[in-house]
Amino acid sequence: MREMASPVERGVAMFAGAVSPGQGRPFVPEAGGGSGGKQALCMRALVSKRLCALVVSLVALILLLSLHHRFGEYDVFVAEVDERWGFMLSWGDDGGVPVWLGEFGTSSDSLYWRHTMRYLREHDVDWSYWSLNGEMRPGHEESFGLLNPDMVTVQQPWKMHDIQELINR
Repeated sequence: MREMASPVERGVAMFAGAVSPGQGRPFVPEAGGGSGGKQALCMRALVSKRLCALVVSLVALILLLSLHHRFGEYDVFVAEVDERWGFMLSWGDDGGVPVWLGEFGTSSDSLYWRHTMRYLREHDVDWSYWSLNGEMRPGHEESFGLLNPDMVTVQQPWKMHDIQELINR
């Protein structure tokens, strides 16, 4: 047997499980075959499987991130809304039918919120917001509410600003 010549070879042997740190010298077969050749093939197969699993995982992660990015785009949001009910805004010869978006809301300044606000502005949709009050029932806070439970102070200023922009359009 011979010792490994480089740190790369030692790293590959540790990665493949042929040796763990502190165990001493890893087994590396001599040229010419024998039972050492079978172990070397097994080690290469193990490294190959782990490398393959790593590559597949990275490709899957990249695909998921690109899908997340794509589905977060405004034009994808518009296509989804138009397919569900937005088509009625331009339906028929008279320029559409009245559409009322009732009881929408959120507790966070999310992508959904920003896309909804933009769609309502651009398509002149009538709407009502859920909810003004800061309580679902006495003692239980309403996170979608525009006001705090005291019914005086604003719960989330960013939301009130966006709603005011819709009112003043």
